[in-house]
Amino acid sequence: MKTTNFMKAIWLLSVLVIASTNTSCRKKGCTDPKASNYDSKAKKDDGSCVYPPANNNNNNTPQEYSVYFNFHHLYNGDHVEFDTMQYVNAAGNNHSVTKYQYIVSDFRLYKDNGDSIVFNGYLFVDAKMNMHPSYSPSQKVPAGNYTGMAFVFGLDNQDNISNAYSDLNAQNWNWPESLGGGYHFLKFEGNFKDQNNNIKGFAYHMGTARKITGNDTIFEPNWFLVKFNQPFTINTNKSFNIDVNIEQWFENPVTWNLDTLYTMMMPNYNAQKTMNLNGRTVFSLD
Repeated sequence: MKTTNFMKAIWLLSVLVIASTNTSCRKKGCTDPKASNYDSKAKKDDGSCVYPPANNNNNNTPQEYSVYFNFHHLYNGDHVEFDTMQYVNAAGNNHSVTKYQYIVSDFRLYKDNGDSIVFNGYLFVDAKMNMHPSYSPSQKVPAGNYTGMAFVFGLDNQDNISNAYSDLNAQNWNWPESLGGGYHFLKFEGNFKDQNNNIKGFAYHMGTARKITGNDTIFEPNWFLVKFNQPFTINTNKSFNIDVNIEQWFENPVTWNLDTLYTMMMPNYNAQKTMNLNGRTVFSLD
C-alpha cells in the first residue's frame, strides 16, 4: 500500500514539472501587430512594443491639418461700432464708421526649412455685415514647425485684373480704368465733424496709385504684404486670430487729418501712398 502511494506521488510531481517547464518556455516578445517590432512567434507580451511617431500614419506620410484665419475688427482695442459718432482719430477728428470693406489674398505659411505654402485665392470682407469673418483654404497643410504667416492686402499685380472676378464685380468693387483698373483694396467710409462743426462724409478708398509726371502717367501697384514672423507648430487644426485695428489708417506713421483729406482720394497719388504706409500697422496677430 505504501509503495502504491509513493508511485502516485512520483507521477503527480512529474506532471507538475512538465507543466511548469512548458509554461516557462513560452516565447516572449511584442504581441501587438500595430507595433513596429511585432513578433508573430511571441506567445507572451513582454512590454517591449515600439510604435511609429504619433504624427505619422501607416504610410509614413505627414499628417495634414486645416488652417483658419479669423478676423476681428477693432477701434482702439474695442470692437468697432458702426453708425455712431463716437470715435476721435489721432488728428482730433470726431467721426463715425459707416462702411468698412476690404480684400485680402494669397495667404501663406513659411516652413522652417525655407519653403512656403501659398493658398491662392482671396477673401472679401464686409465688416458691417460680418464682424468676425473667417477664411479656411480647402488645401490642408502638413504637420511641422513654421516660422511665420502672411497675406496680401489687396490683390498683387498678377491677380489685380479688371473684371476678372464676378463676385467682386457684383459688389461694385472695380477700380476705374483711368486710375489703373483692377479692383478696390479698401472702402472705409464714415462721417466727421469738420473744424466748423459741420457734418461731412469721408471716403477713404484705396487701390492702384496713379502718378502723373509731365506727359507720363504711371500706375503704381499699391498692395502690400502683411507678414508675422512668429514661429508656431502645426500638429492639429490651427487657427490664427488677426486683429484689424482700424484707427491705424489715421495715425501710423502719418497722422491723417480729415479736414484736409476726406474726399477725392482715389486720384490723389500722395493720399494713396500714405494709405499704403499707414495700412502696414492695421493688422496684428492676437
